[in-house]
Amino acid sequence: MDEGKTTLAGEQATLERRGLAFELPPRGRQGEYQAVFGLGRGVSQFVGPALVTALLVGAGAVGWLVLAALFLVMGHCSRWLATAGRTVEQPIG
Repeated sequence: MDEGKTTLAGEQATLERRGLAFELPPRGRQGEYQAVFGLGRGVSQFVGPALVTALLVGAGAVGWLVLAALFLVMGHCSRWLATAGRTVEQPIG
């Protein structure tokens, strides 16, 4: 991948990952959260290609719908998990 070419969505995703990895953990437990965060990335890189291939090649159009639904559900779940048990401060203005 060419490191010189980035997109706005890519930059947004990078900032969100850093926020989850560095701002979410309580003080003194950042290392534990970093370890789990890194494990999740490894698992997704292992399982992701097989899942996408099985859905898109094996199931055709239905696979695309399942994949879209999976992304939608996981997007909503990640926001809920990131804010569960925390008070989210609303910006003033």
